[in-house]
Amino acid sequence: AYFNYHLKGDASMLDYLDVHPDGATATYSVKNGVPDDAHTYWPGFEEGSAVGLKLEKLARGE
Repeated sequence: AYFNYHLKGDASMLDYLDVHPDGATATYSVKNGVPDDAHTYWPGFEEGSAVGLKLEKLARGE
């Protein structure tokens, strides 16, 4: 997702980069296959499959 966004300019990849930082504390809330407003789980991951994953980011200049 990172390279598709930064090198190819594919803005649809931002959904994969702007995620809850800790997969274990993200909320999986899907009704009839559609995520609702409470859903903060990582796109493309099934319920429980992001546990143990973290996405860490530095602010520009850090």
